[in-house]
Amino acid sequence: MKLHKKGMLASGFSTILCVLFVLLFLLGEWTAAGMTKDLDALNAGERWSAAGEPYATITLHTASESALSLQQVEGYAMAIENGLLNASIESPENGSVWTYGYYAEDLVTAAGPKASAPLQTIAAGGSFFIFHPLEFVYGAPFSYDRALPDGIVLDEDAAWRIFGAVDVVGMTVQIGGRDMTVTGIVRHERNTDGYEKAYGEIPRMYMSYYGYEAIFGEDSNITTYEVTLPNPVKSFAMNIFETAVQINEDTMAVRENSDRYSIRNRFARMKELPFMGMRNDRIVYPCFENELQVTDYFTAVWMLWQTIAASLALLSLLTSLICLFASGFSVTALLKTAWKKAEKSLEDKKKNKKQKRHRRKKTPETVL
Repeated sequence: MKLHKKGMLASGFSTILCVLFVLLFLLGEWTAAGMTKDLDALNAGERWSAAGEPYATITLHTASESALSLQQVEGYAMAIENGLLNASIESPENGSVWTYGYYAEDLVTAAGPKASAPLQTIAAGGSFFIFHPLEFVYGAPFSYDRALPDGIVLDEDAAWRIFGAVDVVGMTVQIGGRDMTVTGIVRHERNTDGYEKAYGEIPRMYMSYYGYEAIFGEDSNITTYEVTLPNPVKSFAMNIFETAVQINEDTMAVRENSDRYSIRNRFARMKELPFMGMRNDRIVYPCFENELQVTDYFTAVWMLWQTIAASLALLSLLTSLICLFASGFSVTALLKTAWKKAEKSLEDKKKNKKQKRHRRKKTPETVL
């Protein structure tokens, strides 16, 4: 083949550009992975599944007018259990293949030996700490037992505010005239701007929903319901969930967090970037979801740049191929040349073998 040098140079330059744009795309993937690796709400299924089976983590958020009662939450749990049984997925004896958590949020005043303070409170039930494994500085989570409803967990700011100290496990505070025992102290999970903004400046308290109910009475005030379900095939878990839970799309929002930052979902959010600041629901999202929504935005921005990089990589690849063929390069000619070289090499080997046999015949045997 006679190749045109300028065409070959252009092809080589375009190939280098293609590689650079591919590296930029991979840099975006690495950045997105770094943004999402510490988001515990995404990995409840991994924490629940001991054998590493595929799980989906699904969260339901409701507006206050559609808040759930404890009876509704327990009804959803029974419906999901029946859905899994109908799909031939049974829980082991004295165990479960899935779990759920739920919580209500409220501003609650707690009185300690130093001061009283309003605390942003999450009244949680079920497997709340599977979905949100807070970092404990001292102590441990409170009990989920209905017979032991008086445990609370404080963050460090709340402990300082009402006790003037942090290591206060075992001490009591008064909430609504009822003594509640501190079982643990937690710190802020992360120091990112998104998390700090979502967490807010008001100190936080976590308490058993049963304890909250005992103090303030029964009410429909549960605004977040979370499940982690086996997901052997795509959309299996979501189908079970949507069949069991009556979703009002006007006042409820459902998120599948385990698949939230896949390339497909990030690409879909990228197309919604101009509208991500708009709110068309009446839901007041909890801090955990607000942090995820901040991450949604930044990963969508990175996905935009990744899409541009991928498009330029494809364009560079096409340009490289066009320049390569315009320079006189031909796959057919290349294959023919390779075949001829292979044939010549084979013929040379046969010729060498014949020559060696001929020389051995002419060489006289040595007589001793």
